[in-house]
Amino acid sequence: MSSESGSYYVESAEQIRVRRCAAAEDRRGRVADRLEQLRARADALCATYGTTVSLPSALDRVSRDADRAEADVEAFDRAVSAAADRVSEAFAGARTRDLTGRLTASLSARVEPSRAVAGASTPATPSASSVTPTTTVGSTVDRTDWRHDVVGSVERVMGRIAGVVSVAELAELEALAQRVVGESSAERADGLLVRLRERTQEARDAHTRTESNTREVERLSRLLDGLTGSRAVAARLRLGSTDPKAALPAALAREIEEAAQAARAEMDRAFVAAAAADALAELGYRVEEGFEVAVSDGSGGIARLPGSSSHGVRLREDGGKLHFNVVRFEDTDATRDALIEQSFCDSAAEVQQGLRLRGVAVELKQYRGPGIVGLQVLRRSPLPGRTADDRASVDDRTRHR
Repeated sequence: MSSESGSYYVESAEQIRVRRCAAAEDRRGRVADRLEQLRARADALCATYGTTVSLPSALDRVSRDADRAEADVEAFDRAVSAAADRVSEAFAGARTRDLTGRLTASLSARVEPSRAVAGASTPATPSASSVTPTTTVGSTVDRTDWRHDVVGSVERVMGRIAGVVSVAELAELEALAQRVVGESSAERADGLLVRLRERTQEARDAHTRTESNTREVERLSRLLDGLTGSRAVAARLRLGSTDPKAALPAALAREIEEAAQAARAEMDRAFVAAAAADALAELGYRVEEGFEVAVSDGSGGIARLPGSSSHGVRLREDGGKLHFNVVRFEDTDATRDALIEQSFCDSAAEVQQGLRLRGVAVELKQYRGPGIVGLQVLRRSPLPGRTADDRASVDDRTRHR
């Protein structure tokens, strides 16, 4: 059984352009989703605090020029990221000012009445000559303005997280901050302040982790941009099920990278199968229906040799290599088989050139000579096929893949 095989790669400029534009469109869609989420945050900022932040315009579609499409989406992504930073900063400023006002009001409500009561009940100040100075080692003077120092500390602590936590988290932290300010004991206020610092640090750490996870999910998503097929779909669902607030699975990156590689290979197989069907048909082979699917799934697509009802070739794709084997459909003699095998080997260069013209670079090499092994017999009636007469419809289908 004569065999020709060789590694291949897709070099079709049109196919590469289509894939790059598809990848740009996938990325554009994700950035557009981020913009919509950002718009909701900006609306909430305006409704709650009266602060407005300018947002970039949406990018509705990508160019058919791959370079332009990628550049436009990159600029769109950067613009949305910059706007997200502005919204976070505006939220932080507005929330901090709002919180400061409430803390100051709370402080005034507690300090001023205590001072008024203290002033009303304080006896006349004795003369200096009647006062005997005393010093207590290690004592702390309890001054009413210690609250002001506490409020200043609380404002600094809360200001670091006001723009990065959720409304619910901020409410929880603010309640703790109010307890700090409301304490009548400096010692207890200091203890609560330590707790507030711990909680805000936990919130900052959680925010940092979420941002890091979100960036990693975006990086992995970009590996899948422009890819189709079952492996790509499954990988996107896997990414979509992750929780950015939780630790990402250790094997996630490897899973997505392997899925992306498999999806690219699947797309390459489909493209090569269509190109091979077209090339063989142009050379006069009768390509069976289902040829492309059979090449892609590894079972092997069948094409009858030009002018022959007894012999054909089977094409298989395996791990980035194409394998052509001469086969027979009926009982024939070995001498005739060997001649037909030699004829196919002599025409391999034409097959190779036909593939290259369709964007598939491959160098076919003979690894088993004619007549060495008997031909495989396919005991079935080949399905109706197509030749160069049907090539126009094949070209049209290939262009739309």
